[in-house]
Amino acid sequence: MGYSPHLGSHRSGHPDPSAMSPAVFVALVLLWSIFAFRVIPHEERQLEALFGDDYLDYKRSVRRWIWRF
Repeated sequence: MGYSPHLGSHRSGHPDPSAMSPAVFVALVLLWSIFAFRVIPHEERQLEALFGDDYLDYKRSVRRWIWRF
């Protein structure tokens, strides 16, 4: 039972997570970008229309992310 090297797999035959990390990183950045620049602004406009100044006051008092960007 010899070792047959495969791209992205360990000796045990299990996938090597580091072999997929660039694709995973790109996917996460893409997903974050879609939420940050499309989904969240769309939902915020809807909430502003629904709740008006109360929502704007709330939005000013809390952070969307851990840090403000």
